[in-house]
Amino acid sequence: MERTAASRSIDTRMNGNLADAVSFVREDVQKMKAYAPGEQITGCIKLNTNECAWGPAPAVLKAVCAVTEDQLRLYPSPMSDKVRKAASEVFGVQPAQVLVGNGSDDCLTIIMRTFSQPGDTVACAWPTYSLYDTLASIQGVGIQHVDWLAQPDPVLGQTDGVPGWHLPITGLLQTGARVVFIANPNNPSATRVPLPALEYLASHLKGILVVDEAYIDYALDGDGMAASFLGKLDAYPNVLVLRTFSKSYSMAGARLGLMFAHAELIDHMNKVKDSYNVNALTQLAGEAALLDPDPNPNPNPNPNPNPNPN
Repeated sequence: MERTAASRSIDTRMNGNLADAVSFVREDVQKMKAYAPGEQITGCIKLNTNECAWGPAPAVLKAVCAVTEDQLRLYPSPMSDKVRKAASEVFGVQPAQVLVGNGSDDCLTIIMRTFSQPGDTVACAWPTYSLYDTLASIQGVGIQHVDWLAQPDPVLGQTDGVPGWHLPITGLLQTGARVVFIANPNNPSATRVPLPALEYLASHLKGILVVDEAYIDYALDGDGMAASFLGKLDAYPNVLVLRTFSKSYSMAGARLGLMFAHAELIDHMNKVKDSYNVNALTQLAGEAALLDPDPNPNPNPNPNPNPNPN
C-alpha cells in the first residue's frame, strides 16, 4: 500500500525526535562498551557463566514455596534484616557489618557510587572480572589494569602463589586508585591470592580494597573460610569483602550477594543502595540457604580429582 504524505511526515518527525532524544544520553555512555552477560542456552552442558551444576538445598525451595500473601503484597525488609542476621551468625561478624545486595554485582555498584566520582581512578589486577570496567565507565571514573606478575612481587619476597598470577602489589599501589578490586579466586584464571599478599596491599593502600570472593567456597578443598579475608576484616577497616549466592549456593536466578565491612562504612553504603534492593522471595531463599546445615547437597561430592583453585 502506498504511504501517504501525512504518514511519511510523521515518520520524519519521529526520526528527528529520536535523534534529539539520543543526543541527551551522556556522551561517555554513548561511547562505552556494554557488559555482555553470558548467553542463556538450553540443551547442553552449560559452562559459560559458571553456575552450579546442581540445584539449591531443599530448604531453599521449601522456603520459597511457603511464601505468604502478605510477603508478596507488602514491601520487603529494606535492609534484609533476617538475611543480615543469618549471615552474621554464619560468618562470625556483627549484623551491622553486613550489606545485602541484589547479587554481588549490586554490591559492586554500591561501592562505585559510595567511593568514586567522575575524575577518580580505580584499579584491578588484569585480566579479571570485566564488569569492574563497565561499572567504572557508568560512574565516569577511569580504571587502570595492572598485569598479574610471573613471580612474587619483590615487596613480599618469596611467597605462595601461581607463576604468572602473582598479585602486582607495587603496580596497584602506584596507580593511586581510590578503590582496588581483587577477585579471589580470580575469574577467569581460577587462581588464588594468598592472604599475606592481600594483607600487605590493604595495609599500604591509601584507598579501599575490595576482595571479591565469589568463588572462595571452591578453594582449599572447599574450606572457603580458611581462604577468606573475612577472618581478618576487623584488622583492616579499608577492606570490603564480597560473597555471592550464585555459585556454591546454586541461586544465580535469585540474585543475592553479601558485602562485609566495618559498620561505619556499611552505614554510608546503605545511603546509596536502592531502597528495597532485594525482593521478598530472595530474602526468604537467602535466609534458608544460610541457616541450612548442608546448603549445597552435591549429589557427586568430588566429580573432579583436583577441583581446587591454587
